[in-house]
Amino acid sequence: MAIDRSPRIIVMEQNLPDVDATSLVTELRQQIVPPGVPIVVLARATTPRQRARLIWAGANAIVAEPHDCVEIRRTVGMVLKVSCWR
Repeated sequence: MAIDRSPRIIVMEQNLPDVDATSLVTELRQQIVPPGVPIVVLARATTPRQRARLIWAGANAIVAEPHDCVEIRRTVGMVLKVSCWR
């Protein structure tokens, strides 16, 4: 998978059909997305271990369900501000 232009941010759902979110984040970080592009994962009930695995894989933030639009916007804004300082 290759992309011509780098996105400013990736927001993805944790529960994807036929795809493990942690593996996808790892693949994005290793092969596709430049290091400065933040990844935000929208997650259902996750354990601390699952959250740690996503962060270790390269996610910058996790927004737990229920997904509140205000919380998503705030998290995306925060992550974009932090990525600008890198």
